Amino acid sequence: MRVQSFNLNTADSIDSIWQSSLEADFNPTLAICFTDALFDFRYLSAFLTAKNIEVIGATTCGEITNNKVYEKSCSLLLLDIDKKYFKIFIEKLDEKEEQTSQKIAHKALEKFSKPAIITYASKLGVNGDRVVKGFKDVLNNDVPIFGGLAGDNFKNEEFTVFHNSNYMNSGLVALIFDRDFVRVAGKAFSGWQPLGKTHIATKVDGNILSEIDGVPALDLFIEYFGIERSGTVDDMPLEQIPGMYPIKVINDPNREYMRSPLFYDKVNKSLILAGEIQQGDKIKFCPMPDIDTVQDTVDYFESYSKSLTDVDAIMINSCAGRKMSFGPMMDKEVGDIYQLWNKPTIGFMALGEIGSNTDDSECNFHNVTLSLVTLTEI
Repeated sequence: MRVQSFNLNTADSIDSIWQSSLEADFNPTLAICFTDALFDFRYLSAFLTAKNIEVIGATTCGEITNNKVYEKSCSLLLLDIDKKYFKIFIEKLDEKEEQTSQKIAHKALEKFSKPAIITYASKLGVNGDRVVKGFKDVLNNDVPIFGGLAGDNFKNEEFTVFHNSNYMNSGLVALIFDRDFVRVAGKAFSGWQPLGKTHIATKVDGNILSEIDGVPALDLFIEYFGIERSGTVDDMPLEQIPGMYPIKVINDPNREYMRSPLFYDKVNKSLILAGEIQQGDKIKFCPMPDIDTVQDTVDYFESYSKSLTDVDAIMINSCAGRKMSFGPMMDKEVGDIYQLWNKPTIGFMALGEIGSNTDDSECNFHNVTLSLVTLTEI
């Protein structure tokens, strides 16, 4: 499988790419697009559709192309894979997200006996855990499921996923590969190290964490990180919370996962998380990241790359919260990971990530995590 990656500042730059930048005899059949919400992705998709190319895309909170993180652009991956080896489905996202992913999962099984899923969801407040659950309700737990939640560069106004000319602000799109012909493999890793004592989530409703150790969750959060020293919680902008002080769920040391406080409810003194946890879960708070967080992540994927040397393309779905927390270190993380394979790479900063656990093959929903997936024609 031949692959090329590009970063586009404007949609009409695809014209010059087509005339001068494609490799000789390169005839792509599939395009994966991660774009800023203000980028003219409709023009781009129409151009690619006219070339008889299947298109899947999602809007972002930042774009990744090869070794750099971009803004207000489009990261584009072109692949010349046989159309018999993949299929794209898009569905309107139901009120219960798992019903939509179940519908796509059934279609995937009708198309391929051994499917792999790469999926993106668009809707304000979409429940990523429920999206993953719906796929798992139909498919085996060892079926690869990767992807993330679309963004709109932190404006929280309009998210979009699309398949060629079908654009949805509340939708679920999925690229299904036939694993008999395409290997889809990857891992999700956060690098965050927890601090302090282990706590118990004593009152939870889905993604609303009301009490920790029997006290209001917001009160404990403020006490831990001294937020009141820079002003009252009433004065704290919401955008300062996501990704800054994530929570690690540690019930099973081999299956730890991250949850990011997304908003707070000052009346009920609760934390609204970017994913679900369960009442009784053991949790620890994590501090703001430093260079060690980045290096631990790079070291993990360096070790992983030694077991998976032959790949055709890389996709990185990294949390928008990492971008906010890491600042310039985000470029180092992405750049160092790119150098491990030195293959065409695209990705985006997501509002939640779907990927494989570090110590088993089961895929789950994550926050403030870097989910990496590789594509290789067998």
